[in-house]
Amino acid sequence: MELFHAYWWLIFPIGGMVFAGLMAGLDYRHKERMAQLKGGTDQMQQQLDSLTEQNRQLAERVAVLERLATEESTALNAEIRKLV
Repeated sequence: MELFHAYWWLIFPIGGMVFAGLMAGLDYRHKERMAQLKGGTDQMQQQLDSLTEQNRQLAERVAVLERLATEESTALNAEIRKLV
């Protein structure tokens, strides 16, 4: 009991140090997790940009194929008219 009476005042500084250590650990984990989330977000954005580029290329190809199909159809109609 005398030991407590002699050193009771150390409870607050030691408690403060323990609390500061816990908060530093939580802050570190929070920053680490946010960095992981940001990395995942950046990776998903790159994948989305890649898919958007692929969609644009596919749309261009479809437009070319539609134009070719229209030209072929027009040419075939002209040949059919010649035969009739």
